[in-house]
Amino acid sequence: MGLPPQEVGPFIGALTSHNDAALFQLPGVTPQMVGAAAQALLGTFTTGFQHVWIAASAFVAVAAIGM
Repeated sequence: MGLPPQEVGPFIGALTSHNDAALFQLPGVTPQMVGAAAQALLGTFTTGFQHVWIAASAFVAVAAIGM
C-alpha cells in the first residue's frame, strides 16, 4: 500500500501496541493502511487461536478416551 520499507517495523510496533498517535506520525501512513493492517492482524490472531483450540481439543479427546 506504499509504506516505505524502513517504516514497517515501527508501523507494526505501533499497531500491535494500539498507539494511534505513533501510527499516524509515521511518514506515508494513511487511514486505509491502518484499517487494512488492523484487519490482517485480527485475522492472524484468529487463525492462531483457532489452531491452538484444535490442538487442545485433540488432547482432551485423547485424555477422555484414555480414562
